[in-house]
Amino acid sequence: MYGIDLLQGTGRPPRTRAWQVALLTLAFMGLGGFAAYGYTAYQEMDQRMTGQSRLCEDYQERISGLAEAAAFLKEQGLARAQLRSRAKELGSILDRQIQWSPILQTIALQVPPTVGLSDVLVRQRTRTLGPKQTTGEYILVIGAVTEWDSKAIEQFVNA
Repeated sequence: MYGIDLLQGTGRPPRTRAWQVALLTLAFMGLGGFAAYGYTAYQEMDQRMTGQSRLCEDYQERISGLAEAAAFLKEQGLARAQLRSRAKELGSILDRQIQWSPILQTIALQVPPTVGLSDVLVRQRTRTLGPKQTTGEYILVIGAVTEWDSKAIEQFVNA
């Protein structure tokens, strides 16, 4: 059939192909979907990074607080070691040396006036309890005399 063109080619619409329109529409929709996915992924990563930076700041604060505690613990450990060495030194001295004057003064104050002390003998006895552990005992022997009778001495010993 013949087409009659009264407008002589100026008003006739161009031929369109539906598959080209569909292809362009799909391409633009794909690009839009890809852009939407990229934007969503970016927002999700931004939220994750914000949360991680907050968490990192919290850990930095905790670490700074723990640094102070670590310094305090180190100081206390040094003080404890110094006290232990002093206690060990005192323990080794106490096994060998005792100041007897307060003990003898207490005994002299407790003795009745009718009893006199003639001599005092002190013996040290040590026992080993285990590896590096010893115990020391002191045996105090007091010689007493009285002018009247032995009942005053017995009362003193039993008191």
